[in-house]
Amino acid sequence: MKDLIGREGFSVYLRSLSLLDVHHMMKWVNEPEHTKNMARLHHKVTLEEETQWVQKMITSPNDFVYVIIRESDGAYIGNVGIHEIYGNARRGRIGLFIQESGQGYGKQALQLICDAAFQHLKLHKLWLIHYAHNTRMKHMTDLLGFRQEGVMRDEYVDHEGNFHDMIRTCILEQDYPQQ
Repeated sequence: MKDLIGREGFSVYLRSLSLLDVHHMMKWVNEPEHTKNMARLHHKVTLEEETQWVQKMITSPNDFVYVIIRESDGAYIGNVGIHEIYGNARRGRIGLFIQESGQGYGKQALQLICDAAFQHLKLHKLWLIHYAHNTRMKHMTDLLGFRQEGVMRDEYVDHEGNFHDMIRTCILEQDYPQQ
């Protein structure tokens, strides 16, 4: 897949994840307000653990992770990736972390990762899950053409031990509005 993914007129572009990005990730990876919905981050993460995770993502044939870069100043503002790619079904799960919400960066990053998935990886289906109460993510995925597949009751346990319903949404390659 490409090392850089962008679109003219977008405020962000995607760059392939590298080991040099670990120091950016360590700034948020142990902040509960950023990681409360990330199951793998249920404990304090060490530099060594985060480095191992990044190395695993870089070498994985079933995961493509990118950093989100703000176009105006080149700042790292998050990660987006396609995970758990299952070749025969040509499907993958989207993961997104963005430090700066409300700027439209998340929507643009999702559009760019969908572009890459459908155009370069030739995937058929992308899916993601989010908290049922996450209206911002619902709005964003609705705008991009994702459709709700279902509600998973008490699917996720947060870091405080509370159960949450999750919404699973997906988009198929023929439904993606490639602009």
